[in-house]
Amino acid sequence: MIPTEHFKLNAEPNTDLDTGNLLPVLHQICHATDKLIQHNSETLIDLNAMPFAPGEKERLKATLGRGEISIQLNVLGRSELYETQYAGVWWIEHYNSNDNLMAQLIEINWLPAIARSQAEDVHAGLHKMKAFFIQHNGDD
Repeated sequence: MIPTEHFKLNAEPNTDLDTGNLLPVLHQICHATDKLIQHNSETLIDLNAMPFAPGEKERLKATLGRGEISIQLNVLGRSELYETQYAGVWWIEHYNSNDNLMAQLIEINWLPAIARSQAEDVHAGLHKMKAFFIQHNGDD
C-alpha cells in the first residue's frame, strides 16, 4: 500500500476554512486501493456526502492528477470519468440533462462499474451478431 505521505498536495490549505478532510480521503483511497489488489473489492467514495471547505475538492482533484484514460457517457445526462495518475483510482462526475453537476465520486476499481457492459446487453449483442451472420452467410 502507498502511504499517504507519498501524495504531494498541490496547494497549501487555508487553515481558517480547511475541514481537514483531504488527507483522510487520501488515506481512504490508499486503503481502498490495497483492498482492490488484495481482495478484488471495489470502493465508491461519494464526495458530495462529505463536508469540504471551498477549494478542498479542487485540491483533492489536483493532488490525484489525471492519467491517460478518460471516458464520456451520455445517458440521461453527461458523465465524465477519468483515471487519475494513480492506476485504479477513478474521478467520476455525473451531470443531469441541464448540465448541472449531480454527483462527484471517486471509484477505486479496475474499471468503473458504469463503464462495464451489462450481461443482458452482451447477450442481446450476441443474438444480434448471430442474426447478422445468418442473414449474410446463411449459418451461425
